[in-house]
Amino acid sequence: MSDYDFSRLNDKEFEVFCADLLSAREGVIFERFKPGRDAGVDGRFFRSDGDEWILQCKHWISTPLEKLVKSIADSESLKVQKLSPSRYILALSHSLSLND
Repeated sequence: MSDYDFSRLNDKEFEVFCADLLSAREGVIFERFKPGRDAGVDGRFFRSDGDEWILQCKHWISTPLEKLVKSIADSESLKVQKLSPSRYILALSHSLSLND
C-alpha cells in the first residue's frame, strides 16, 4: 500500500477528498458544507429510507495522537450522540498503527 502525504492538503481540501472518496466507494453523493463550525458534520448523505450518514473529518496531521483521541472522546462523541445518525464515518489524516 502506498503512503499518502495528506500534509499537503488544507482542512477543506481534506474534507472534499474524503467526501469524494466515500461517495465513490459507497456509490452515493455526500453533500458538503462551507468552511466553519459544523456541529460535527463535514459531509452528509440521506438514504431514501430516512437513514442519515454523517462524515466527520479530522485533519490534525501534526497533533499528538493522544490529543486527537482525547478530543474525539470529549467532544465528537457527544456530537454523534446528539446527531444520532444511522451511520457515522470518522476520517483521520493522522497515521495510525494496529497498536494505536
